[in-house]
Amino acid sequence: MAGPDELAEVEFLSVRVDDDDKDRSHVLGIGATPEQLANHVWGPFRFTPRVDQADEHGRAVGPFKLRIGRGRPFQLERTRPGLWMGGKTMEQWQDEYRDHPVRLVITCRVDDDEWTLARQLPNEAY
Repeated sequence: MAGPDELAEVEFLSVRVDDDDKDRSHVLGIGATPEQLANHVWGPFRFTPRVDQADEHGRAVGPFKLRIGRGRPFQLERTRPGLWMGGKTMEQWQDEYRDHPVRLVITCRVDDDEWTLARQLPNEAY
């Protein structure tokens, strides 16, 4: 097989919102747990939690089947500052991510073949 575009249907497809490239290890000592850091989406948008098969943190959707050439809409919402961020306002948080793209990691699987695609979508919500 040459790749997913050659197929009629992808049997397993999942999409995950990826974080920006910043190191967050310094945050552990000021109120955030490792679990909170891992679950928080560090970017401008996340999937709306528990909508369209999204997880409770808005980090990922899927798995689901998808025919090649067909789309599937997902509901997104702006990310918010974490509760441990010491009073950072929604406006400050959004200003920080104003020009950042929405980073996605897409995993496709058919039989025993698997592809992982990384994509950056422009953040045009402002």
